[in-house]
Amino acid sequence: MRFLRPPARRLCSSASPPLTWERIASKDPKPGALPLLLVPGFACGIAEWTVLPRRLARTSRRDVIAFDHRGIGGSPAPAGPYSIPMLARDALAVMDSAGVDRAAVLGISMGGMVAQEMAITAPARVSGLVLGCTMHGGKEAHPPPASFFETCSGLADGEPAATDAFLRAMLPPSALEGPAGERLLAQFHASFVQQRRDAEGLRGQLAAMMRFNSTKRLGSLGDCPTLVVTGSDDVVVPPANAASIAEKVPGAELLTWPDAGHFWWQHRTVEVCERI
Repeated sequence: MRFLRPPARRLCSSASPPLTWERIASKDPKPGALPLLLVPGFACGIAEWTVLPRRLARTSRRDVIAFDHRGIGGSPAPAGPYSIPMLARDALAVMDSAGVDRAAVLGISMGGMVAQEMAITAPARVSGLVLGCTMHGGKEAHPPPASFFETCSGLADGEPAATDAFLRAMLPPSALEGPAGERLLAQFHASFVQQRRDAEGLRGQLAAMMRFNSTKRLGSLGDCPTLVVTGSDDVVVPPANAASIAEKVPGAELLTWPDAGHFWWQHRTVEVCERI
C-alpha cells in the first residue's frame, strides 16, 4: 500500500482568513470510508500532530486532513475577538476547500471544543466524533489549573519560560523523568519553536476557549457516534471532563489511556491509531 502526501501545504481560499491545510491520501482507500479531519488544540497546528496523520491514514485506509488554526504556521491571524463557533466555521471551510461534504472529526483540547461545535451546528457534515482531552465548558466543567492559563498568556507574550512550561504540561510526569525524559522534552521543544505562532492569534484562541459552553447542547449529538478520550495523567484538562462529556452525549463511549498526558496520542501511538 502506498500513500501520497502533497509536496506543499495548500491554502484554503474560502476561509477568512485563508488557512493552510494538507491532505494525506491513501492509494488504497477503504470503500465508503469518509475522510478524517484533525482539529488541533491551542497554539498547535499541523506540525504538532507529528506522525499521527500518516499512521491514521495507514491504519484506517482513509484520507486524513489537517490544518493550521488562524495565527499558527502559514495561517494569518486577523484581529479578534475569536470564538469557538468562528473556529468551527474555519474548519468547515477547510473541508469545503478539500472538496469534502462529510467527514469524521477528531479534535483535541481546544480542537475538541471546535469539533463539538461543528457537530452541533452542522450535523450533516460530521459523521462521527473523537473528542480528546477536551471539555464542554460552563459551571459543570472542571477547568484547567490557573497556572496553565498563565502559561498560555505567557506563550502569547513570547516568554521563553512559558514555552518550556507549556510543553512540560503536554506530557505525563512519568515521561519527563531522568535523562531520557529531558532528551524527549528537548526534541519536543526543538520542533515546537520552529512553528510560527502569532500573539494576536494565541490571545484570540485563549479567549475563545474561556467563553465556550456546550453543556446544554450535547444532548443533540445522539445520532453522531462519539468516542471521548482522555489520558489518566492529564494535568491540563482534568480527566473528569471526559467523563462529563460522555455522560451528556447519548451513546458516547469513554476511553481513558493509562499513564498518558494531555498529548495522549503521543503515548502508544500505534495502539491509539488502531483504536480510533
